[in-house]
Amino acid sequence: MTSDTSWMRNREGMGIWEHRGKVAIVGWGQSHIDRRWDGVSLDRSCGGLTKEACLKAISDAGLSLDDIDGLITSQETRAEQTWAPRPYFDPPYDTEDGLTKASAEWIQRELGLKNAKYLKSDAPYVGPMMGQAAQAVGDGLCETALVWYPMVNLEGRYGHNNPQNNNEEAPGASAFTLPWGYQNGAMFNNLVVFQQYCQKYGKSHDGLAPLCLNLRRNGLLTPWSYYSLFEPYQLSREDYLNGRVIEEPMVIHDCDRPINTCAAFILPPQSALKI
Repeated sequence: MTSDTSWMRNREGMGIWEHRGKVAIVGWGQSHIDRRWDGVSLDRSCGGLTKEACLKAISDAGLSLDDIDGLITSQETRAEQTWAPRPYFDPPYDTEDGLTKASAEWIQRELGLKNAKYLKSDAPYVGPMMGQAAQAVGDGLCETALVWYPMVNLEGRYGHNNPQNNNEEAPGASAFTLPWGYQNGAMFNNLVVFQQYCQKYGKSHDGLAPLCLNLRRNGLLTPWSYYSLFEPYQLSREDYLNGRVIEEPMVIHDCDRPINTCAAFILPPQSALKI
């Protein structure tokens, strides 16, 4: 089933959004952060982390479970992608729900949200998802929406949801890509653009060092961030320039760091706010 996209403001001549100034974010919750899920600890699974983030967001907004009547989340738990199927636990854990995803129906049941009337588990990834949530509240589909985006990270499963990546052969044009690993990630796309930039303007990879070092510095300013918790040190220029090459000239420090966590938000209409 294709999710409705008519709410998207992606056409010319739409004018000012009809709910401008009428919807707000009043609560936020961030779960514990791990590099990956170990596949064992249920409190650190997608479901466990999602419950943690949702409860924190509800508390941050000064609300109770009974105040929540809208539940919105995304099927995509890895930057616009989903994970390939993995071995299930023994029954009753014969589903991905609560393990590598956390649907609206699952959260409603686990948290006992008896007043939830609007449930949407197929919202797009986190950016458009927030827009869709605001539209839902503005349209009156729910009064107070609980919105969450889980970022799932499993060991050694990148690209496994593409059957071609599991082939024993590399036919046709794939002979020039598949033997060299996962070629559709952001790094490969950025590499092409960066190489053209360097050729056009006479620059080199070394010029990215100040950007990378500053991004790391900013990340360490957040006490609950992955780097503050697990790698609490600042990179040096030498660290950056001598980083492990991933796709020449890009090194490991140019790459994003997928993690296992969840963030949740509370969106009520502006009319419900007590100022």
